[in-house]
Amino acid sequence: MSATLITAVIIVALLGSIAVAAFVRLREQMRYEKQRRFNNLQNRYRRMHMLAAELPPQYLNKELRLMILERALETLLEIKPLKLDPNIDLKIAKDTEQFEKAKSSNEKPQQVNITDPVKAKEVRKLLEILHKFILTQKKKRKIDAATGKKYLEYVSYLTCKARADYFVGRAEDARKAGRPRVAIHNYHNALQEMTPLKENPLCAKSILSYKSRIKDLEALANSDQPKPQAAEDPKKLDKEWTSFMDTDDKWKKKNAYDD
Repeated sequence: MSATLITAVIIVALLGSIAVAAFVRLREQMRYEKQRRFNNLQNRYRRMHMLAAELPPQYLNKELRLMILERALETLLEIKPLKLDPNIDLKIAKDTEQFEKAKSSNEKPQQVNITDPVKAKEVRKLLEILHKFILTQKKKRKIDAATGKKYLEYVSYLTCKARADYFVGRAEDARKAGRPRVAIHNYHNALQEMTPLKENPLCAKSILSYKSRIKDLEALANSDQPKPQAAEDPKKLDKEWTSFMDTDDKWKKKNAYDD
């Protein structure tokens, strides 16, 4: 065998080895990218379901709920071609049924009172996810600018409402326990939470409602002339609220996900 032929064989072998290595590397990279996309889609799907299932019903109007459920269903349809979820068809069928049921329903959302600071904080985190979701939908032009603005203003209202609802719940508990002055203090705190968005019609309506309740409670407190109540110290309540809110007080913080 001539030296030229031997050299040619070696070169071909080397080129073949390089080609095989490149192919294996490319296939591994494609597998990694496929898994990464699957994980991202799964995370998005979980966020959509968290919003639909864990936000108290009164925080989502029908339009927003349908938009969230539709995005969850779209995500499943993106996951299906990846062929990494054996239960994908079952999930699609289930979510399609849930979407159609929500679409045809005219049932008024049930009011869920929030009196626990931990639950209030969870709601606020979910509202942050909702805010980011709407911004992304607007950026991708899945909703027009006017609709996006309307939804973002609504979420801003919900953020104030989440804080106010905590105090309203405490106020109602105090009222039922016969402690009108503690109830009044909590309603004043609820008013304070709504004041930054007082020009918002929904906030304005809530403000009028709180003022009316305060007036009724003051009349009750003055007429009954209740004995000094073994009530929670208002300063303690304020400190408790401020403490738990300060733990995570960046309303428009940047998130690493893209819905």
